[in-house]
Amino acid sequence: SAFELSQIALTNCYHRRQLSVEVALFRDPTSQQIAQITESRNRLQRKITRLRKLQAVVCPLALQVLSTHPTTIDSSPPHPESVPLLFPSDLPKLSSCSRLRLIEGRLRDGQCQDSLDQLRNDLLIKSRLHTYKKSNARHQGATTRTRSRMDRYDRKIKLSTLRYQRAWAAKLELVENDVTKVGWQKLRQEDIRTMHDVKNRNIPRPATTSEDVVGETEVDIPETTPPTGAPGEGFRTMSWIWMGSGSQNLATSELLYSGLKVEWCKAYA
Repeated sequence: SAFELSQIALTNCYHRRQLSVEVALFRDPTSQQIAQITESRNRLQRKITRLRKLQAVVCPLALQVLSTHPTTIDSSPPHPESVPLLFPSDLPKLSSCSRLRLIEGRLRDGQCQDSLDQLRNDLLIKSRLHTYKKSNARHQGATTRTRSRMDRYDRKIKLSTLRYQRAWAAKLELVENDVTKVGWQKLRQEDIRTMHDVKNRNIPRPATTSEDVVGETEVDIPETTPPTGAPGEGFRTMSWIWMGSGSQNLATSELLYSGLKVEWCKAYA
């Protein structure tokens, strides 16, 4: 059916993106890692083969577009993570694909919501891991275990970001490039930050003057002292990802709402 085709295509897209991140992570893979990548590619190839069979029945236009795609014309077969899946948003707008485009639009909305929730969760966990490392894992050697956990959540944050951006781009194609009809904000790199992160932290410290030097010894500035020109608690800009899909659509999650209350109290303290 059309719904099954869209659902399988989205699942394959997620596995393909995950495999691409894993392949890019292994710069000098071992024999075990090569075997793991090969197994993942074979598994993904079987899923893509099943997708092609459904496309031949439900949406033959996808196979026609695929036959003229550069990856198909090339003599060397590409890896499964590089093969285009061809969603209805990637195809020309025809009356025969109108139902598929409608189904994909609804699934893309759910994908945006799920990836945004996952992104918030990963950012919170990474922030707490950073606090744990700073408070409890200092001066204890290389802290390799804590660093590896933070790297793992860095990859999860990257996957959630790519998933949201891909869903947003597909949603934009479905509404004929009208940003006002997408219903979701565009996710940029500067938007990926926690609640308490200031938008512009890279503010230079003021230059040390002669008044700051006493007996040829510089006066140490405490790390807790904010640099001159830094925005105060009441003027900070929180990322929109903590306020739902729109500027006036606040999230209703209990944990997220508690975090917003904390930031509000800090702003008006």
